[in-house]
This record gives sequence, C-alpha cells and structure tokens, in this order.
Amino acid sequence: MLGTLYADPNLGGTATLSLGSPASDYSITAIDHTDGVTINLGGLDVETIRPAAVVRAVDLDALGLAASNLDNGSITVGGASWRIASVRPQPGPQGEAAGEYML
Repeated sequence: MLGTLYADPNLGGTATLSLGSPASDYSITAIDHTDGVTINLGGLDVETIRPAAVVRAVDLDALGLAASNLDNGSITVGGASWRIASVRPQPGPQGEAAGEYML
C-alpha cells in the first residue's frame, strides 16, 4: 500500500538525504509535509507548524541505512533543506520495518 502512495507524483517526490555518518548524499522518495503535520498525543490530535518529511523504512533499508543514521543529517525536499531534528517511527500493519519514518 505505501508503495502506491509514494509512487503517486502528487504525493511522493525525490528528496536528498545528506548524512554525516556514513558521510554521503542519498536520493530517496519522500512525502513532503514541510507545512506542518498532525501528531497524535495519547488520543489528542495536535496541529504543528514543525516541518516534516516522511520516508519509507524499506527505502532506508535498500540504501543500507537505519533510522539512527539520520540523526543530525538533513533532507532536501521541495527545494528547501531541513535539518533532521528527530526521527519518529510510524509502524505499518506488519511492523516498523514495513512502515515509515517521520523526519
């Protein structure tokens, strides 16, 4: 199901992950939420103005990356670069490895 969403050009787009460890740039498909996101806090939805991008766990795995590699990196999406301040897993029905990460 996530593959279909990320393949839709109205949702998924090419982004660049720039990481310090391992030091390199990686091309990845991301969903741009840099206008803010809704975060569920124990049953309460909170609208944020924090920019976010979402990437699939399988795409990170295919690049040989783990969520821990993203700390202190940056992502360029929609023509703007953003520092990755946190990585929040969003598990899929088959678990974290089949889900997404909100950056």
